[in-house]
Amino acid sequence: MITLTIPGRLPSLNETLRMHWGKRGRMKKDMAWHLAVSGQSRPAYGAKCRAVITVYQKTRRFDKDNLYGACKPIIDALKETGYIHNDSMPWLDLDVQQALDHKNPRVEIEIEELP
Repeated sequence: MITLTIPGRLPSLNETLRMHWGKRGRMKKDMAWHLAVSGQSRPAYGAKCRAVITVYQKTRRFDKDNLYGACKPIIDALKETGYIHNDSMPWLDLDVQQALDHKNPRVEIEIEELP
């Protein structure tokens, strides 16, 4: 199992959709950079994976559709950096959760290769 962490607050889907396209692009590149420099080994190319994304927010929780939508740039960054082969249903079993951590907002990603 691989565990990755992206520090900082994750903007909601509504905030992301309202962002300037340049800022949204920088946010996606920052996420990919954090994943690329993690030093973790990647699953075998073409392997089906299970990913659990836990979003730790500082103050309030997202509703379910906002939570999954907010994770789209993370899933794209996982694909771009080679941690997952594809984000379609035959290749990725995705579970998104959330919790509160008032002192340390972050996103934790656990990836496990499935047989």
